Amino acid sequence: MEKPKLEEVGPYAYRQVLTKEDVTFSQGGDAVRYTAKRIFQFAPEISNGTEEDLVVVPNIPLLGAMKATKPQGEYAASVFKSILS
Repeated sequence: MEKPKLEEVGPYAYRQVLTKEDVTFSQGGDAVRYTAKRIFQFAPEISNGTEEDLVVVPNIPLLGAMKATKPQGEYAASVFKSILS
C-alpha cells in the first residue's frame, strides 16, 4: 500500500459573532426572551490559506468502526463496503 502524501496547511481562523434575535420583553419588564445566533466569519488576515483550499481529513469514527468489525469476519466487511458504496 502506498503511503499518503501529507502537507501541513493552515491555520484557518474564524471570528465568532454572537447576536440576539427575536428579542421580546415580558409585560412586567422584568424578563427578556431572545434567540441566540452564532455566525462564524472567516478572518483571512490572520489565516494562512483561503476558504477555497481543499482539505482532506480521515473519518476517524469510520476507521474505528471498521477496525472494530474486522474480527467479525467477511460478512461485516461486506456490510461496510455496501454502506460506503
